Amino acid sequence: MELIIIAVAAVVAIVAVAAISERIAVAAPLSMVVVGIALSFLPGLPKIQVDPEWILAGALPPLLYATAVHVPAHDFRRDFKAIAGLAVPLVVLTTVCCGLLFHALLPGLGLAFAFALGAVVSPTDAVAATSVGRRLGLPSRLLTIIEGEGLVNDASSLVLLGSAVAATTGTVHLWKVGLDFLYAVAVAIVVGLVVGYANIRIRPLLKDPVLSTAASFVIPFLAWVPAEELDASGVLAVVVAGLVTGHLSPGVMPARDRLAETVNWETVAFLLESGIFLLMGLELKTLLDADAAAGLSVGQAVGIGLAAAALTLALRIMFIGPLVSVLRRDAGRAAAARPELEKIHSQVTDPEVRHRFSARRMENIALRLARAMGDVDFLVSESFGWRGGVVLAWSGMRGVITVAAAQSLPDDTPFRPQVVLIAFVVAGTTLLAQGLTLTAPSTPTCSPTWRCRARPCSTIPAWPGRTGALTTARCSTGSGRPHWPGPASPRPPSLTR
Repeated sequence: MELIIIAVAAVVAIVAVAAISERIAVAAPLSMVVVGIALSFLPGLPKIQVDPEWILAGALPPLLYATAVHVPAHDFRRDFKAIAGLAVPLVVLTTVCCGLLFHALLPGLGLAFAFALGAVVSPTDAVAATSVGRRLGLPSRLLTIIEGEGLVNDASSLVLLGSAVAATTGTVHLWKVGLDFLYAVAVAIVVGLVVGYANIRIRPLLKDPVLSTAASFVIPFLAWVPAEELDASGVLAVVVAGLVTGHLSPGVMPARDRLAETVNWETVAFLLESGIFLLMGLELKTLLDADAAAGLSVGQAVGIGLAAAALTLALRIMFIGPLVSVLRRDAGRAAAARPELEKIHSQVTDPEVRHRFSARRMENIALRLARAMGDVDFLVSESFGWRGGVVLAWSGMRGVITVAAAQSLPDDTPFRPQVVLIAFVVAGTTLLAQGLTLTAPSTPTCSPTWRCRARPCSTIPAWPGRTGALTTARCSTGSGRPHWPGPASPRPPSLTR
């Protein structure tokens, strides 16, 4: 009965705080952390301590899946350079620099555990950054990069964390860390692809939205568990499964199934997201008591945490500057390539050229040309400016995964209570300080046309036999597949769903 009362009270508190957050225009995760911190100091409140496995293996997979399903796969591909840069090199740089900082400020911690703590504080929190970004109405390209970074960088940081922990009991070579990372990524991608494709092929056979939605709740774990058992990245496997599902399901699954799934998943994700951030705040008093009981300095832990938070922000700013320059250079190159693509298009629509190839070959050429022109339009119309770079740099918030990863460190970690408190300070400082002060650019960094993160369509005029123009569109389906509009327009069998 006591657990039932606690669960009911938690849901009521979550709904109430979220409703108030909506009125005061503050992202719900930030409010949950503040409320949790305040409640943790109430007299008589029992000790709050959650097994990190419940967070990392219980709440994280469905939250990652729920986010990945709604990330446009085409946008993820187009911004993969930026996402990969933020998710791998920046994480490695932050791990090394923060590890050296912790080793200097906590000499008794040891270099290996210092790097482990650096890996803990290196990844950003996808849930918090996305929630704040949507609240502010950030441009879709910024949201895609922020979401993609948060979804992928957990994989690289957890691999680094595992390598650092392994180094505490033996020798670990850099080449082995690199091989472990490549193995974890490759196996995770394969597992995610298999689960994602199986998901969209099997669930439509159920022919019932209730059964289909119920089955969808186990998909994240079907990707997570095999990947983890194979010593790969469960995080990346779940993300890949979510991207595949979100990209292909509109053309395979019935609309009523997708509608029911969306509504139910939004509710589950809301409760999980709010619950873990509320728990994060509630744990503060427990962490302070554990630190004091171990005879360690709370003030020292807070000071080191603040220094680490400042360092992570400085490293991110230094990394974002060159990244924005690269993205602007890519936009310039795309604009220069547009005339060449138009020349190719004129050749493709030339009757003399069309008769030299089969209809299927012409379809493939048209699809590739449509994708290329869509990529060019995307890079040119949504090029980054310095305002977008500032927002991207300020969006590097840490969250509950940082605290859970710190709590998963071995029991023999030196200064373990202080290490966990340092991780909490880094997460709480970046989450509240950056989340509450983050503002949208005064002028858009891109020009989305639709509310659902759509772009102006890339169009290839019709050739004989087509009554409409070939376009790549994204809105109601989110698939971005080429199609010929108009009820009388013949559509190739290969494109018909």
